[in-house]
Amino acid sequence: MAASPNLKVFDANGKYMAACHEMEAAASLAAFYGPGSTVRYGHSKRVVLWTEGQDGQAGESYDAAAQVMYQRIEQRLSKPAEFDETRWYPNA
Repeated sequence: MAASPNLKVFDANGKYMAACHEMEAAASLAAFYGPGSTVRYGHSKRVVLWTEGQDGQAGESYDAAAQVMYQRIEQRLSKPAEFDETRWYPNA
């Protein structure tokens, strides 16, 4: 059975809207839901990877938004209590 996606997309009101495996897909949904929507690692409000309108406009470049998210993930990998590296790096 496949693992549940770690990336969660919430609208500006904090309502859970979707889960994604790819950051580019999460960026496209954040752009769709508009300013204030967030992409988080899991359901926690502590690990916000992208806030639409605050971090930029994901609709301008899904790749650029994904790059910001990847950088934030890399910064957080030093905190193993929050992240399971095997979900991001299967061969780790």
